[in-house]
Amino acid sequence: MRRALLVAALLAGCLVPPAGAHEEMALHHLTVLDSVSPALDGVEVRIVHLGAPAFAVHNPTGIPVTVLDEKGRPFLEIGPTGVRADVSSRLFYDSVVPGSHDRLRPSSRGPRWVTFSDDPRWTWFDPRLETTDATESWTVPVRYGATPATLSGGFEPLEHHGHFVGELDEPGLEGLDVRLVQGPVPVMYVRNDRREVLEVMGAADEPFLRVGPGGVFANVMSPSYYSAGALTIKRVPPWADATAPPRWERISDQPLWAWLEYRAAVSPEMQQRDRLGSASQTVHTWTSPLTLAGEALDLQGSVRWVPPGGGGHVASDPNDDGLPRSALAIAVAIAALVALFVLMRRPRASIA
Repeated sequence: MRRALLVAALLAGCLVPPAGAHEEMALHHLTVLDSVSPALDGVEVRIVHLGAPAFAVHNPTGIPVTVLDEKGRPFLEIGPTGVRADVSSRLFYDSVVPGSHDRLRPSSRGPRWVTFSDDPRWTWFDPRLETTDATESWTVPVRYGATPATLSGGFEPLEHHGHFVGELDEPGLEGLDVRLVQGPVPVMYVRNDRREVLEVMGAADEPFLRVGPGGVFANVMSPSYYSAGALTIKRVPPWADATAPPRWERISDQPLWAWLEYRAAVSPEMQQRDRLGSASQTVHTWTSPLTLAGEALDLQGSVRWVPPGGGGHVASDPNDDGLPRSALAIAVAIAALVALFVLMRRPRASIA
C-alpha cells in the first residue's frame, strides 16, 4: 500500500516540474529529435517541452517498445498491455519528476515492475534529453520487440531554432473572423457576426459546432467535441457516436469559439530533423471543413518547415490586430491545455 501511494504521489507531482528545474536548458536550448533508427512502424515518438524536455510515445501496435537505461537495462515498457515501469530503477524516479533522485531512493532488491496504465502511451522526463556545455547530442536505446533501435537527437539554440509555421487562407468574408493560433496542435479561432450560422465538422465529418447569431452550440454526440472543442480536457464518453443524429446544446451566448484543429498538426514523423532537410518547405497541407448557411466553406491551410536560422516567425501576438481579449482568452485557454494533454491522460498506477 505504501509503495502504491508513493507511485501515485510521483505521478501527481510530475504535472508541475519543480521550480527552477533545468532553468538554463529551458531558457537557452531546445531539445530536438533527429532520427528513430530503424523506424518503429506505427509508433509515434515526439519530444515535448514541459518545463524540462520529455518523450511522448504512443504505441498502438502489438509489439512492445522497451526503453533501456544508461546501463542497457529495461526500465520502461509501452505496448499492447499498456505501460509498465521498473520502480527499482533510479532512472524511473528521474523520469517522473526531474531531479527526484536527490530526495527519493529506489529499492536495491532487484526489478519491481509496476503497471501504470492500460493505455499504450506515456510521457516521461528523461535526463538524457538535457544539455550542458559539453553535450551536443543525445541517444536513448530502445527495443521494438526483440529488435534494437536508437532514438537520437541534439540541441538547438532557442533563438533561431527550427520550427513549423501554420498558415491559413482566410475566407475574406465581412463579419467572419477566422484565425489560426500556433501550437503543437494549432487552435482555430472563429468569430461569426454574420446572420448565417457557421457549422464546423468534426474528425469523422460529423456536425461538431455551430457558431452564429444565437451563440455557440455543440453537438454533444460528436466525439470531436470532447477531444477538441471543450474548454477543458474531457474523456470521450462511451455513448458519443459520430454517426448518431446530432444533439445540440448551447455552450455560449457569444458568437465566438476556438477548438483544437488536429487536421493542422504535423505528423510525429515530421518531428524528426533528418526527414526535414535544411531548406524551408511546405510539409503538410490540410482542410478544415465548414458550412455557412448550409453552403460549403472549406478553409485551406498549410504547415511550413523553417530550418534553424532560416528566418520566419513562430507566431505574432494575436491581439496586435484587434482580436477581442475575451476571444483571445478562449484560444489561449485551449492552447495551454495541449502542453498538459499527454500527462493528464495518464491514470493512477497499480501494482502488477
